[in-house]
Amino acid sequence: MPLYNFKDEKEIICELFFDMDDVAAVGQSVEIEGKKYIRCFSNNRVTQADANRAFGAKWPYCSDALPRWTRPSGSDLKFDSVGRPIIRNKSHEADIASRMDMQVGGVEQWGE
Repeated sequence: MPLYNFKDEKEIICELFFDMDDVAAVGQSVEIEGKKYIRCFSNNRVTQADANRAFGAKWPYCSDALPRWTRPSGSDLKFDSVGRPIIRNKSHEADIASRMDMQVGGVEQWGE
């Protein structure tokens, strides 16, 4: 059973075990032993842009997960005024992330 992040009434994040089939969707609440918990994203690097994109956001957007002011060789990446990469679409994001040896969403891949 994997761990999932939830917030309690005091906005404190805690990890709870759930079967993948039984876990509440992000934003939904569960009650355990009389306490209410709201499911939140488990990845600390998920930004609002990532959350919007997961639920049908509009493109382009500025990535908070990818490194600022870093252009991989061979890419046509552009930046906003504070150095965030401007991502045109999902395949563009995957291409930039792979050129930086990262997975989509900015989570690094660990070598073997």
